[in-house]
Amino acid sequence: QQRTLARERSATRRALLTPEETQQQRATIREINAARRVALTPKEIEQQRSLAVDRSMAKRATVTPIEAEEQRVLARERTATRRAARVSEEAKQQQTVAYKATRLQKTVKQKQTVMKRKPNQDAKVDWPKPVDM
Repeated sequence: QQRTLARERSATRRALLTPEETQQQRATIREINAARRVALTPKEIEQQRSLAVDRSMAKRATVTPIEAEEQRVLARERTATRRAARVSEEAKQQQTVAYKATRLQKTVKQKQTVMKRKPNQDAKVDWPKPVDM
């Protein structure tokens, strides 16, 4: 019950924040979490991972099928949003990389064909003349 009250209080506090304050708060939290992560030893990191896995498994085990489906839908939406944000930038990068790769392949191919043709063109051979009949 105390957790519920604390959650409601923090939700109302978050609702009153301006977008700039929200961004500032998120940045500070990110910095704190990054500092905490850097300070962890490999053994502690492994413990944190196993705890996170246990938590998620416990949540999945106690969720009703309807709630599970709702969570899946939300997760799909989040993933789609994240992909959409990332895809535009990555697509540009992949396009430029692909363009450069195809250009490189074309130039290499052109050089190869030129090298194959050159000896035949440069060779001066006295071909036999047709015999006059």
